[in-house]
Amino acid sequence: MKTCLNALVFFLAFLIFMGCTNLLPSTKVTVKSPWKDFDDAKLDYEKIIPGITTVAELSKLGFNPYQVPNIRIMNATDIINIFMPNPSIRIEMLDPGIQKCIASKDRCTGYRIEPTLQDSKRIGGFWADLFGFKRDTVTSGWEFRG
Repeated sequence: MKTCLNALVFFLAFLIFMGCTNLLPSTKVTVKSPWKDFDDAKLDYEKIIPGITTVAELSKLGFNPYQVPNIRIMNATDIINIFMPNPSIRIEMLDPGIQKCIASKDRCTGYRIEPTLQDSKRIGGFWADLFGFKRDTVTSGWEFRG
């Protein structure tokens, strides 16, 4: 009887500790966008011709900040902050189109796109993760910035 009880306790403890892996945190970040994967977003992005592609054409390609999340409208100041993050980068070093945009100030508008589909999952033992001894995270998915 005692052996049977010990085996039952061992079996229950085994089930409890094996089930703890499901208690590890996981996250899934999905932003609805017209692109199903990285290559799809990159392909549409490469169709843009700076200085030639119109706002209407951008909208047809899916780059519409009023309908698609993670597309931000930028002014000349935002563009300076992105392309000239420190004083060692001079305006002459930038692409002529960026130089022209910065010089035109409020007559220039830029779009910044960042569609994302990411899944993060913690793996390993629950107790080691809980007490901070070992935390392994596997991240999969895609992210595009343009």
